[in-house]
This record gives sequence, C-alpha cells and structure tokens, in this order.
Amino acid sequence: MTAVETPAWLKRMDNGAIGEARSKAFLMDRFWILERSVDIDGADFIIQRKITAANLLDPKPPRFGVVQVKFFSDITTTQYIHKEYLLDKSDTPRNEFFLVCHTGFENNADMYVLSATEVIEAFDIAKDGHTHEGKFVIPGRILLQSEKFKVISATHVLDRIERAIEMADFEKNRFFMSWALPSIDADLKRIDPVFLEPIDNWWGHIPTEFVKMKKKAQKALWEIEEIYEKYKKIVESTDPEVALSVAEDIEYDYKAGYGVNLSLPEDLFDEDFVSAVKEHKQKYNTLKSAGILDAFLLLHQRFIEIAAYEIGTKMPLNRDDVYIVEARHDRETLKNFHISTMYEKKENLSLPTSTRLGDSEVQIDGILDSEPGYVRSYVMPGRYCYDYNKGPEGWPEYFNKNPLRFISDTMEEIYKTRFGEE
Repeated sequence: MTAVETPAWLKRMDNGAIGEARSKAFLMDRFWILERSVDIDGADFIIQRKITAANLLDPKPPRFGVVQVKFFSDITTTQYIHKEYLLDKSDTPRNEFFLVCHTGFENNADMYVLSATEVIEAFDIAKDGHTHEGKFVIPGRILLQSEKFKVISATHVLDRIERAIEMADFEKNRFFMSWALPSIDADLKRIDPVFLEPIDNWWGHIPTEFVKMKKKAQKALWEIEEIYEKYKKIVESTDPEVALSVAEDIEYDYKAGYGVNLSLPEDLFDEDFVSAVKEHKQKYNTLKSAGILDAFLLLHQRFIEIAAYEIGTKMPLNRDDVYIVEARHDRETLKNFHISTMYEKKENLSLPTSTRLGDSEVQIDGILDSEPGYVRSYVMPGRYCYDYNKGPEGWPEYFNKNPLRFISDTMEEIYKTRFGEE
C-alpha cells in the first residue's frame, strides 16, 4: 500500500508544536515561562528568572526575556526574525532576546541558541522588495551546517541567557515588553464602555488620549519601581557594606541637585480632557435617560455613510464645491429620519464667514438652519482634503475612518435642538 505524503501545512504545524515543546522543556528548569497570547512568525515565550530566597533582595527589579522558537525541517528551510526583536530604537542589540532553533527528530534532534548580537553579526536583513523586507534572514544551510550555535551544554547556555536578562537595561526592557506583549497594550486600552460610544466632542478622541495618558503613567511606574527596589534593599539589608553600596548607586544614578532626579510626567492632568470626558458622560446619560441613545448613534452613522459614499465617491472636488445636507427626523425620538444631499456652487449661496488674520473668509463647513426635527448643514470637502492621491476607491474608506467635521457640528445641533442649550 502506497504511503500518503503528509501535507506541507500539517508538517509545519507538527514541527512548530515539536519546537515549542522542546523549548519549554529546555527553559522551564531555570525560568518561569509565559506564552504570548498571539504568535507572530513563530512561537514566543516571555521568560523570567526564578526568584529564590537567595536573590529576593536583588537591587534590580525583575527583567523579562523574550525567546522566539523556530523549527528547521532541513537545510533548505529559511526562517525570518523581526528587526524589532533584535535591535532597539538606537540600533543597540537587545540583551534580553534569544532565538532557539530546532531540527531533526528523536536521536538526531539538535538545538541551536543565538543571542540578538549573534543573529545580527551572522545574518543579513532582507532587502527592499523581498517578501520579508526588513526582517533578518536565517537560512538553514548556514545555521545547521555550523557548530558555532549548537547547544552542547544546556547548563552553560541557560547560564548565559540568565546573565543577559539580569544585565538588561530596566527601562528599555519594559519598553521592549510593551512591544513584544500585545496583552500590555490591550490592558492599556481598557476603558469604561460609555466612552466607546461614538458621541462627538469638540476636543478629541477620548479612548486614544486615555491610552496616551496611561502610557505616561506606566513609564513613571517603571522608574519608581526601580528606585523603590534599591531603597527596599537598604531597609532589609543586614550588611552595612551592602547597604552603603546601594546608597552609592542611588547617589550616582538618581541624585541631581537637592532632589531625586526621576523623569516623572508633568502633563497627566489636562483641563480640556476633563471637559471632554464630562461632556461625553453628560450627553451619554441624557440620551440614555431619554431612551434615544441608539437612535442618536444610528443618525450619526448615517451621516458618516453619506460622507463616505455620496461625497467620497465624487472626490476630489474643487475648492468652491459645496454639499448641503438636509436632515429631517422625529423631533422627540430622532427616528424616521430622512437625509438628502444637494450639490451647489459657493457663489449661489450665502455662507457663514469667519475672520482670520483680519480677512473675511468663508467657513469650510457649518450649520445653515435648524429647529427641533430639522437641521441643514453644509461642507466644502475640497477646502481641507489636500491629499488627492487616494483614488476613487480610497476616499470612501478615508471618510469612514476620518469623518468630515460637519458631522460633529450637525450632531451637536441635533442634540441642542432636542434638549435645549443646557
């Protein structure tokens, strides 16, 4: 009976699982292992030195290491590594990164371990136009035919990994982890669902700005954590010489003038952000109490669709082309809405003006007329959409992601005419 050849995709899955299992077995005697929630081009492990009674008082806070696992079926296999794993923003090799490669089966199984520096020195980056452009190329014909990186003594290799993680720069290590672990960013993006509702405000996108604020605070925590651990060692030490050595480190690394030199953020509090958050919550509660939140959001979405698929498909437009958008709806429930658009030339209309640098100019968008249940607004897309290289298919997508400003003004007007100026 003829043997059925294993499909290539199944071989890849099988080899990946084998490499992952072997790597865990290799690492777990010395490190605690945390798997990434998402794999990118191979299995990734985040490792941390196992803290024992002997080094609980280590003055350096725990660093993390990143291990990427690759399996080579034979010398014809080529693997690729993200440049960001190997080099920081200043193109300095990352001490905390290691590449673990496996090949062969049973008695013929071999393992190769490379530091970031070794990968950089031994291999090249894929050139422009390559499918894996910007990544380091690891050909099996080079790696597997060299004894240089083959693991002969697991103990010695684990020692080197442990020392490298211990010596990793604390702040750079934490920033690397924020890139290497998607779950960190995911946690930073946590926000009360109220603020995910697409209610416009005059200031900015609340979820995005909240993440920026959290990142500033997170960076400050890392700096505080490092000096906290140093002071903690002094307090808990029983050896004055050790304590004085730590104190000397603090004097050298942190003291500037008469105070501790920590670069803590000074711009976490923003009055405009506070105002936007309060406005958003107030509008949400008002709409929710009136039972028209979803109707309000559906109306908002309909304006975005009009901007994308009625205006966007006609882009690019001339500077003096004007779109007038007229919306009628039930004044209390905001339901049963009907929206129509009209195309006009600027010279046929009397549009609001604004004074800028002493000259009277036509506003590029605004409200023409409104009352409960009715609003008429306009927009001149050609006045502030300067990038005309998107093509007919690109503009609808662009306007979906970057709604025209008249939509915010129109929704604000609908809100005010429904609830008054409060």
